[in-house]
Amino acid sequence: MARVGATTAVAGGTEAVFVMTVGNVGPDAATDVTIVDNVGSGSSLSKIVCTAANGATCPTTLGPSMTVPALPAGGTLTFDVTVRLATGANGAITNTMQANVDNDADRTDNSATAFLQAFTGRSELSVTGTGPVDVAAGTTATFTMQVTNLGPDPAERVRLINTVGGNLTLTAIRCTASSGSTCPSVLGPAMDVLNFPVGGLLTFQIDATVGNATQGTITNSLNARVTTGVPSETVGLGVGSAYTNNVSTTASGPTGPITAGSQVVFTTTVTNNGPGPARNVQLTHTLSSGLVAAGSISCSASAGTACPASMSSSVVVSLIPAGGTLTFSVPATISSGVDANVGVTVKAVTAGDFFPGDNASTATFRARP
Repeated sequence: MARVGATTAVAGGTEAVFVMTVGNVGPDAATDVTIVDNVGSGSSLSKIVCTAANGATCPTTLGPSMTVPALPAGGTLTFDVTVRLATGANGAITNTMQANVDNDADRTDNSATAFLQAFTGRSELSVTGTGPVDVAAGTTATFTMQVTNLGPDPAERVRLINTVGGNLTLTAIRCTASSGSTCPSVLGPAMDVLNFPVGGLLTFQIDATVGNATQGTITNSLNARVTTGVPSETVGLGVGSAYTNNVSTTASGPTGPITAGSQVVFTTTVTNNGPGPARNVQLTHTLSSGLVAAGSISCSASAGTACPASMSSSVVVSLIPAGGTLTFSVPATISSGVDANVGVTVKAVTAGDFFPGDNASTATFRARP
């Protein structure tokens, strides 16, 4: 009887195959051969596959105990015995096969044992994360998540599960590998890292769209689990913040009719109704046809808001806090010969505005020659 075990170390928690061969060297056929397979401690039998040669016939039923009605002289049966190693297995793992038949003149070779070496890696993972601060609702938030193998052994296989928090929608994942590690072949909410060395580092950039009207904390979590060797699991959290606002405008002016050539002043306001700040607000004042600017636009501010350092028809206001208001005076002259409705339009555009329908306002009056 011959036997073959694995030639390389096999990781605990995985499967290995022993190759066991039963043969009849003759001179006569053997009848009612009983074959018993025993897996050693630290493993369990998964399946047995049989291949017959030289006139032999495999057992009808394959398992720990099998019967072969007839095994001709020169016939051989080869059994691939698949075993699953116990999680955490280390050291020698054996499989023993015995063949018994009446009238066997030499029973010294009726049993054979194959060996393999089990190895269970022990690795501890670390996951850390950071999140963006003050991301406008409706835009993209990018989290940085890092996974490191602290050892003492390499991890053969690591399963990563990324989960974006509420009010976030995952849009993209990018990976950078260093210190001998390799990024997953497929990037997504579930990823597999193969052969993660000690000291290996994987850096993931997680892009997620922030839901409309999101205000406050936003999160992304990354779970890392060693699935071969000694199981271990850890999770890291990236924490950031998002803001939303509702910027509204109003416009008022004189009530016409007003004679062409006259000078008029419009009043406009820009208010942030909150709940969060409005940043980098693009503000424009547009005079209609029949009006020309009659000097500089002036500004007054309240509730912690600051007027732009210099005024023009188009400016950027860096910050309007929640509850803040800017009030503008817009002087204009009615062009000669105008006989139409004229006016001014104020428009404010900013990221994170959950209700842009009140961002523009127009004030008009009747001009006459």
